[in-house]
Amino acid sequence: MSMSESVSNAVKSELLCIADSNWVLGHWYTNCMLNGRELTDFTSMAGIAEDKLGHVRALFRFMEEYYELPEYQLEFGRDVDAIHSMELLDAPPQNWTDFILTLFLADAAIWRLENTLRAGTFAPVANLTTKFGEEVYFHQLCLDGWLKALDDSEKADLLVALPGRLSQALAWFNSADDDPLLEAGIRTQSVADAKTSFSEVVLTKLGAIVD
Repeated sequence: MSMSESVSNAVKSELLCIADSNWVLGHWYTNCMLNGRELTDFTSMAGIAEDKLGHVRALFRFMEEYYELPEYQLEFGRDVDAIHSMELLDAPPQNWTDFILTLFLADAAIWRLENTLRAGTFAPVANLTTKFGEEVYFHQLCLDGWLKALDDSEKADLLVALPGRLSQALAWFNSADDDPLLEAGIRTQSVADAKTSFSEVVLTKLGAIVD
């Protein structure tokens, strides 16, 4: 697919933010999985971490080839201030509920942005995000289960953590008025529409948990 330099750079920036956010999210799982309460928690978190880091490596390898970047430079050659991950994942979890809530919000937010590219005209990215979505579906089933298993005191913790975490998750969707990816057909849903879809899904699920 032929694209202008400005659009090509916008695609690169978008994919880098998605990959870096998945990279940090994958490491949240690996660093905290030993806090799981049952063997199934441990195995599920290990599997999701493997998937997330697999998504990262697929995106990095694609960008290395397409943009002719040095091999492994994106994954291993950048300083921490060059990582463009979502703000939501900057602060560590304060308790089990905050951990699960943040995983839930981050996973849903990243997928909603990926999903805007899934039916676009840039086939390599559309194919990658379609594959990611098949795995994210099962990740979200696990996250739904962990949320539903919260006891009453943990639900109270959720209400404490939610305002700050949700605000950071919504900020992930902030964008300029002009969107070169949408104009070029690489994105088929606006970021604003993705934000609305994210809000509707997460608030419906969380509302059912705390009612």
